[in-house]
Amino acid sequence: MVDLRRESATFGLWHTVELAAASGRSVYVPAGCAHGFVTLEPNTTMAYLIEGEYQPNSGRVLKWNDPKVGIIWPVSNPTLSGKDAVAPEWDECEF
Repeated sequence: MVDLRRESATFGLWHTVELAAASGRSVYVPAGCAHGFVTLEPNTTMAYLIEGEYQPNSGRVLKWNDPKVGIIWPVSNPTLSGKDAVAPEWDECEF
């Protein structure tokens, strides 16, 4: 997750959590923070909940491997959605 809240002391910083089905753990991502995920096992199902009614046009994207953000991903060539494949870099985003 990446904090996109300009007023936050952690604006622009990222944090990762590795989840496993057997652990039963989950992660809360606050409003105003970006979330992304990568699966490390084949045939993985990912589910997430959102607050309020889903509004597909309200989502924003950020390039998964943006060097300014510097997330250390456990993969180097992931399969991306069409939307994520054309995501802008940090300096092109409006937060």
